[in-house]
Amino acid sequence: RRVGILHKNIPLASRLQLLQDFNERKVDTLVCTGIASRGIDLIDVAHVIQFEVATNAVEFMHRIGRTARAGKMGTATTFYDDQRAELIEALRDAVEGGHPIDHLFSRKRSFRRKLNRYGEAPSPMGSASSASDQGDGW
Repeated sequence: RRVGILHKNIPLASRLQLLQDFNERKVDTLVCTGIASRGIDLIDVAHVIQFEVATNAVEFMHRIGRTARAGKMGTATTFYDDQRAELIEALRDAVEGGHPIDHLFSRKRSFRRKLNRYGEAPSPMGSASSASDQGDGW
């Protein structure tokens, strides 16, 4: 197996070659920073692993959106710590319930504030639920 590393300190020409190698299956695994979350077209990404959860819904969706494109199946795995466990559970509940996730990341309507105010997090539909996801760090 060949592993490639992609981050902002790698020269542009090397990055482009690495992406081409990945798309041509010369590289099996890419370890990336947030640089890979937007503006790159990677073919057939089967699994995205986030070491840290994004702090906003847009970044979260861009990161995990590298997989399961064009009607294909894919897997996204996110590592999180105890501080983010409630957010991850809320995220899981929202996704499984078919609800939007952006409210879970909102600064104005922060998840932690909702927990403190209501004792548990209201779901997108207004009923109580709990959940969690983790922060940025790419």
